[in-house]
Amino acid sequence: MLKFGREAVDSITGFTGKITGYAKYMTGCNQYSLETMKDGDIKSYWFDEQRVQYVTDKKKKKIVPKATGGPQNCPPSRH
Repeated sequence: MLKFGREAVDSITGFTGKITGYAKYMTGCNQYSLETMKDGDIKSYWFDEQRVQYVTDKKKKKIVPKATGGPQNCPPSRH
């Protein structure tokens, strides 16, 4: 689980903001809320957990990939 207050980015849209919320659903499609101030207005959007990653360098917007437990083409085998 990512920490509240840390800056994160949605890997698909590029939207960047502080993590302000987390929703855990029975279906497993959990989401994070990212919030930012733009033009004097607060913008807040929810993104699927797999798409949200920490921002490590504000200038380059480098992101730290995180492992997900979501759907996989070939699930790991158990021996």
